[in-house]
Amino acid sequence: MIYLIYTTTTIAAKSNEPFYSEPIPPEKLKEDIAFLFKTIEEVHPNMYMYISKEEFEALQQSLYNQINQPLNWTEFYKLVAPVVASLKSGHTALKNPYGKFMEYTQSGGKIFPLQFQWIENKPYIKDNYGCSDMPIGSEVITINNQDAKELLTEFARYFASEGRDYRYAVIEFPNFIPKYLWIEYGPLELLSIEIKMPDNANKKISVKSVAYNELASRKIPQESNIRQENGFAYRNIPEFNTAIIEIASLEAEPNLMKKFAVNTFRDIHEHGLSNLIIDLRKGMGGNTLTGAELIKYLIDKPVRECEQEKIKVSRQALNKYKDIQNAFPSVLLWSGRMIF
Repeated sequence: MIYLIYTTTTIAAKSNEPFYSEPIPPEKLKEDIAFLFKTIEEVHPNMYMYISKEEFEALQQSLYNQINQPLNWTEFYKLVAPVVASLKSGHTALKNPYGKFMEYTQSGGKIFPLQFQWIENKPYIKDNYGCSDMPIGSEVITINNQDAKELLTEFARYFASEGRDYRYAVIEFPNFIPKYLWIEYGPLELLSIEIKMPDNANKKISVKSVAYNELASRKIPQESNIRQENGFAYRNIPEFNTAIIEIASLEAEPNLMKKFAVNTFRDIHEHGLSNLIIDLRKGMGGNTLTGAELIKYLIDKPVRECEQEKIKVSRQALNKYKDIQNAFPSVLLWSGRMIF
């Protein structure tokens, strides 16, 4: 297991400047790319674990060759993000233009009220906030006359799982689909979706975009017997002698998981429930120590978390996290190199 101490890479830009909305000259784009790959090389603990240096350098060169004219931020993102994802490192990705997206939504911009999920390598409607003609669970065939699977795979190419080319799970993250449909198509009023209905007949539906605030108000509230805390949820179903723990995130502090686990397993014992389902399908990662607090209630023997741990402390990490020097007092910074 590699314990990573570095931040998600982003396009170099002055902090007091907004995202570019106008085309950027190719020489400026290449400066950003040079900074990006230099930073990855300095910060990443083992960037060539899943791809050879020669393969990655060839992708970089191809990228440089493609940037021969001005590009706007979406065009630039679409070219660069798959190259970064080719490292197949789950914690290394080009940060998406979230700031620009929020700037758009907060100024009254509209987005599409849809959420998808993968089932057996096909996209399906997971959530639908406003279109009554589109049943939840319908298979999505096309989006604006493009093959839906191909389009969503294109979105997945911007991210990687550990050791894998694509990270298909990203399309299920909250607001991912509205954001990337906006990146792909811009501020459209209507989106054409072709779905397979329950009777297996294909049907084309025009979906209207809605204001972001209106989308939030349309979301279905949690069931009353679900206790939601910091990315954890618990509910019991006594008629099936079953308890369900849902985990969307482990970003919370370990003590919050400890409190959640105490209350959850007290309820399980009080109801005499003998079946437990832990649903990780919405899981977005998080703190290992937070997950360990739950594991304590599942296993009655000591568990080895990892066999070996290697840590790389970069100049960037030292600059960002001032307390690292206290955690690693033997680390010295000399001419940009770390000496242990």
